[in-house]
Amino acid sequence: MKKNALILTVLTVIAGLVAFFLRRRELATVFEPDGLARRGAAVSVILLVLCVLAVIVLIVLSIRLAGERGVRGGYAEVFHVSGPVPTVISALLGIAMIAAAFLNYRSAAAGGTRAVVEGAVGLLAALAGVGGFALAVNARRRSGGCALPAVLVTLFVCFFILVTYKKRATDPVLLNYMYDFVALCFSALSTLFIAGFAFDRASPRKALWVSFAAAFFCFIGAADSLGEWTLVFYIFLIVYQLMHGYLLTAAFRAHEELAPEPPSQAEEEAYAEVLAEFEEPAQSGVPEENGASGEIDAPDNGDRS
Repeated sequence: MKKNALILTVLTVIAGLVAFFLRRRELATVFEPDGLARRGAAVSVILLVLCVLAVIVLIVLSIRLAGERGVRGGYAEVFHVSGPVPTVISALLGIAMIAAAFLNYRSAAAGGTRAVVEGAVGLLAALAGVGGFALAVNARRRSGGCALPAVLVTLFVCFFILVTYKKRATDPVLLNYMYDFVALCFSALSTLFIAGFAFDRASPRKALWVSFAAAFFCFIGAADSLGEWTLVFYIFLIVYQLMHGYLLTAAFRAHEELAPEPPSQAEEEAYAEVLAEFEEPAQSGVPEENGASGEIDAPDNGDRS
């Protein structure tokens, strides 16, 4: 399935880059000096059609590639990679998230509600970066402890949605921010489905197409964030979701391969020895029989009348 995983990842990146440049073109040509957008602009229609087609294609390809296959195990088993590449990438993203969180807070207005809100965003962004790195390390070691790091990423995305809404709530032009909300809503679903693997509540097929769709829309969100430190947040989400989508696709196996492997001869012999020990009667706990009659000697409780 690695070939299929590569196909889905490459198609998502190509479609995302096309959407990124279309969005940049839209921002440069469609909006009037007063902030209003021209209706029916060709670039806006093309971008909207591309988004619809991208989601449909990703759903169809994900269903066809998954087919009758499935995955086995929790987060550490499904997203396990023996090599250091995911860990190194996650470490770099974690460092970038911490730096961007601090710089984004410094760029906020001093004091007031906005500084407090940006500080909360920065804290959750830094924790999400650390959580992404912890997930990569735990998956490589096939160890537990994946639940909390996965939840931290989801919490960051959800809070980022609230902050984005607060900033845009009074904006009458929907085209200004609708792609940001679509990207973050898809990312919230994606990170939630990914976290489900850490809680043994996985939905592999839903997680597959939602992760790639979220990464695609985050390319458009990144186009809106050029020149801001929040661009790093979108880059983090793009890489995080593409990496999980790729590894999840590669983890799909036929149901025959998912069946538990039969025990080896050594395991069977060890199991037989343990079973034999339990079957041996405990001599001290078995009462002695009285001769051939099979009667059991009663305990002597003193003189009988």
